[in-house]
Amino acid sequence: MTDTTDSPPPSTPPAAGRQKKTVVFAAGLLAVLAVFIVLSMLGGPPAMPRNDIHKALKTDTSCLACHNWPDHLGPGESVVKPLGANHPPPRPKKKRPGTDVDAGAGVVAPMEFECIKCHAPR
Repeated sequence: MTDTTDSPPPSTPPAAGRQKKTVVFAAGLLAVLAVFIVLSMLGGPPAMPRNDIHKALKTDTSCLACHNWPDHLGPGESVVKPLGANHPPPRPKKKRPGTDVDAGAGVVAPMEFECIKCHAPR
């Protein structure tokens, strides 16, 4: 004798639906990887040339002898190659207790430059 109760069959997704989800996931993963690869190939800031002048540079502020913003120059000062208008400006140095000059009494706060960090020779 057979059991005639109406029990639903076990719920398993059809194979075509599972395959479609796998293909969509793989395509999304490849798209994300492609974006990262393209972004890594874009040129960053220009590297310092490997000549004698630039090899001798050890501090970031020494770059400002030849490179500076045109509006930061004093009267009669000139630079070898001025920085472009889109170059980020220097930022104020972080205060470290007991080491930085207080900028309250008309003293200019020291600025922090990170030239070598971005423009390191490749």
